[in-house]
Amino acid sequence: MDEPKVAEQHYRIGDTMALAALAAWIVFRQVTSRIGVAVAPKVFRTKPWVIPLMTNAAPQLILAGTGIDRRWDLFVATTATSVLLSTIIGLIYYWAGWRFGHKLAEMSQQPGSPWATIWNPKQIARAERWMDRWGIIVVFLGRVTEHFTLPITLVAGASEMRFRRFLAAHVAGAIGFAVMFLYIGGVAREKWPWLPHWISHVYAPWAFKIGLASLGLLAIAFFLGRFIKPDGKSAEAQDASTTTPSQPSSDNPPAND
Repeated sequence: MDEPKVAEQHYRIGDTMALAALAAWIVFRQVTSRIGVAVAPKVFRTKPWVIPLMTNAAPQLILAGTGIDRRWDLFVATTATSVLLSTIIGLIYYWAGWRFGHKLAEMSQQPGSPWATIWNPKQIARAERWMDRWGIIVVFLGRVTEHFTLPITLVAGASEMRFRRFLAAHVAGAIGFAVMFLYIGGVAREKWPWLPHWISHVYAPWAFKIGLASLGLLAIAFFLGRFIKPDGKSAEAQDASTTTPSQPSSDNPPAND
């Protein structure tokens, strides 16, 4: 008897194009995050809501909070942009987990794979255990504390967690994340009134240099991961060596049967 045929999942775009789009997004966010490190000290007083659009990390939100100074319109606007970007990123990685969960796991295990940072086996295994026990609470806490947000989101998509539950927990966590760290920045300003001046005149020049240096390191890491194999050979050289057939040595001819 013939084996029953399993229905194949059809997607609007193929795996190659989808993976390329995901990789392009990851590179884009890495670049904008580093630009945000350099730009944030220059706009934290006048346009703090711009900062989360570039880099939505806790240190930059604290910096934005120091520049708001009880201007509640700016506080609401900055919170809104932070939640917006968190939601966009969460949806992208939820989709990535749903679409490529098993494929990312396979690719991340290859030596020198750039996907190892996206699908870290230890973090993924830990996130899976947490999701099995607490589910929606884990998504909320993962987003509000910024720890393990990526693996939790990927596991939520790979395990096909109900989309509405995921979205509700993720948005609630994004709101808590933004409000908490903006508030910390406001408290820091009240406790240390000299902090905004220090950010503008001392930290800002160094932040620009740090942003440029981290961009350079990102480019070097991409080059090494793309063109250099773990054994030190370039990808082209190693591919050529694997495709060239080995020749028998003239000094040791093959033995006759």
